[in-house]
Amino acid sequence: MNDYLCNHFYFIWKRMFKRYVINTLMYRGMSLSEAKEAAACEIEAYSRKDGDWKYIHPHDAAKESLSYWSD
Repeated sequence: MNDYLCNHFYFIWKRMFKRYVINTLMYRGMSLSEAKEAAACEIEAYSRKDGDWKYIHPHDAAKESLSYWSD
């Protein structure tokens, strides 16, 4: 896959992941501003997790992360 497509899919992935995390955290009782901050932290941490970009569906990525923010 060329670099343009990788960047394009990564941009879409980040938006989907952020929306999913924000919506889930708000459903669990966080305020919008707290949920946005948590989502931004998760995106930054997850995208650097293995040192290289790889596609994973936002739902699968969020399963690991949400337990930390909601406990």
